[in-house]
Amino acid sequence: MGTPSDRDSMLIRLRALDCLATAVSWMIRVIIADWPAAIGFSSYFMSNNLERKYRASHLSGLNAAFVEQLYEQYLDDPESVAGHWQATFRELLDGVADDTRHRLIAERFETLAQHRSLIVAPEVANDAKQAGVLRMINAFRIRGHQRANLDPLGLSERPEVPDLELGFHQLDDSDLDTEFHTGSLAAPDRLRLSEILAICRETYCGTVGVEYMHIHDTDQRRWLQQRLERSRGRFEPPAEIADSVVVMEKG
Repeated sequence: MGTPSDRDSMLIRLRALDCLATAVSWMIRVIIADWPAAIGFSSYFMSNNLERKYRASHLSGLNAAFVEQLYEQYLDDPESVAGHWQATFRELLDGVADDTRHRLIAERFETLAQHRSLIVAPEVANDAKQAGVLRMINAFRIRGHQRANLDPLGLSERPEVPDLELGFHQLDDSDLDTEFHTGSLAAPDRLRLSEILAICRETYCGTVGVEYMHIHDTDQRRWLQQRLERSRGRFEPPAEIADSVVVMEKG
């Protein structure tokens, strides 16, 4: 047994620790509350709330990742998604403040999950592999730079990035000859998976590493995305600059 002064000292330390724990708990709650706004609707809100609701509903065939990708495409380019999806997102977002959009979208999809007849699903809605292809394309846009070949001397090995592998998206080599919709990829509307994969690797895992998905301005992000994917990640200078380079080389 310690002396009274020892016990008092221990109580003071315990109370201090309790206050510290309360403060840390409060800070964590604040961070979590702001998290969706900080990291974006798609990566937090859709992946957690909507995916959980879809798994619990009889709309589970309408893959949540597919809806997530459609929403991302709609934000980037409304014309890149089917008309009925444009109408759905437009109806939800028109005239609604940014801070309430996420809640309204969650409520809308919860209603759709309870009334399947309200949705006219596109031909790929029940195709998990199609959803996997769209997720894979987005993964290359986000993390492809981690596999870029940035060491011309070949002295270091490029890291493995699971998100960029077919299996991570429930795809495999048997799907390589299957045609899929390319979504918002700067490419023909339908291509074989092998062709889609080649475009993604050439664009985002070549000799230039590009990070741009963190850009908040949709027009800027979309512009970079289109320029990168159309040129397959290669720099194409304007004609007048290219001509100047040729003249300098000859000189």
